[in-house]
Amino acid sequence: MKNLKLKTRIGRWLSGFTLPTHLARIYLKVLTQFTFHRKSYMAVLSGREAHAYASAQGVRALGKNVLLITDSPQLQEMAYSDGIIHISPEDNLENLLSKLESFELDGVLVSADTDLLPIQHQIATRFNLRSVGEESGKFGNDKFAWREALAKGNVPQPYFSTNPLDFENEACVRKPRTGCSSKGVKLLKPADDKTAYAGPEFFFEAIVPGYQYNYEGIVRDGEVHILARMFDQYREHNGAVVPHYYLLNPPINPDREAALAKCTKLSLKASNIVNGAYHLEMRMQDDLAVPIDFANRIGTSERTVSFSIGGNLGKAHASCFLKSGSTFELGEPKQMMQYWCWTEEEFECAQKLLEQYPNWVFDARMKPHEMNGETSFGTFTVFHDDFEGIKEMASTLDLKLSF
Repeated sequence: MKNLKLKTRIGRWLSGFTLPTHLARIYLKVLTQFTFHRKSYMAVLSGREAHAYASAQGVRALGKNVLLITDSPQLQEMAYSDGIIHISPEDNLENLLSKLESFELDGVLVSADTDLLPIQHQIATRFNLRSVGEESGKFGNDKFAWREALAKGNVPQPYFSTNPLDFENEACVRKPRTGCSSKGVKLLKPADDKTAYAGPEFFFEAIVPGYQYNYEGIVRDGEVHILARMFDQYREHNGAVVPHYYLLNPPINPDREAALAKCTKLSLKASNIVNGAYHLEMRMQDDLAVPIDFANRIGTSERTVSFSIGGNLGKAHASCFLKSGSTFELGEPKQMMQYWCWTEEEFECAQKLLEQYPNWVFDARMKPHEMNGETSFGTFTVFHDDFEGIKEMASTLDLKLSF
């Protein structure tokens, strides 16, 4: 599977031909028809770009009924569903709103598909439910508009512009206005012709050379909760920006942590996020943390983040949208490292690490796959009770974890 979108589309296509999926869909339709008037539901929207498994299991973990809304359900979504409306939320909103009038709703939410955020807001507004926020969907789907919102909120950030001439003879980053992750991001050198990389779907940013951190958490009624902290190390591979390794919950000195927490709260406030999970990427500019990217949704690394916080990120996310409100619990945080192999030598070192520390392996996908337009030989994630254990494993890869 080359990437999340391709994996999701193949999964949906195969779902249409498998007997278990077909029978599950029929069962949910019948169940919905005969029991909807006796139940209350949290509606979970599933679109074309990503599945809604994380939100569905999070709603179930709250002890609530899941009403799945999609025209192409996947088996893993239906396994956590108690009812279904077989409609595309993107294409048939008015019809969907009409059908939802017959249901008692406790909330509505999405998982990883930012295209559905404006629809979540419209449904929440119609039925007096908790919304992600009116502008969250706009900023999540247009990163240049997000940059303008940060500027309006006086949030320190790198210089940005749609005009390539503003970066003539300077190194910069070319970014797509839409999309997620580092796909489409291009590092440009001072001598590069910036106009050749310009277009209405792109903009340019100044390079922030400092360390990168990602913060994961939830916002509930505008109150920010930081749940996981991640250190990201990227590298250039064939001209593309690709991940080298991630560290979850590494030690961070107090002054840097304060700067990152301040940036998180200022950025999310300027983004007008009211409810839901968030993913915020930041870089250190001397002692100042500046925002690089964000999303008001559960990220694709939900399972890893849940393990790292000793809790259930899907449940915490779903609790933000429950009409009556709910609490969420966290356990003891874990130290984790995710690593990508971009050369055969790195792949061989990674295999040795996995053989040497089998009891600390959380996940391993040691097969070629696409990542940000480039082919990685494999990726794996390990964990430990303390950071010294992570450093010991990293030494097998000749990594020196100093930041």
